Amino acid sequence: MALLSHRMFSCALFAIILAIMLFMPSLTTLALAEVQQSPRYSAHLYTQGMGSSRQKFSSFSCDDEIHLKIRWEGMSPGSHEFEILWVDENKKVWERNREKIIYKKNMGPFISDHWFAFKQSMFERFTGYELGKSKKAGRWHVKVYLNQKLLMTEKYYVNC
Repeated sequence: MALLSHRMFSCALFAIILAIMLFMPSLTTLALAEVQQSPRYSAHLYTQGMGSSRQKFSSFSCDDEIHLKIRWEGMSPGSHEFEILWVDENKKVWERNREKIIYKKNMGPFISDHWFAFKQSMFERFTGYELGKSKKAGRWHVKVYLNQKLLMTEKYYVNC
């Protein structure tokens, strides 16, 4: 009798392990599909001085506050980090913006707004004389990283 119940227990245990092994790959695939979901986004550069934030611009002045507005949707649930790099034509990073968000399931679209402006030295503020305009003028780009992966690059010009 004890031998029979031991065999039944072994068979039942084997059936449970087999069921877990057969069911587990579909759970893993489902989890990976949710984690690897790529967000949809649209982005444009604008400045407050040029009017509506809905208009796209590709050329700015040294005095402008340059904004990058990104509309996100379809992001996988969880914690995400944006990193925005404002880079000149010599590949020098002038500004770095970081933002963390927690995206909840079925959250819907949301907008992130990142900006950059040239900082003035004390001398420039008091005298009104601007140093290094030639360093600021030229072709620039803003790089957008999502969770440490390059997602997009927007190019623009700065005229001084």
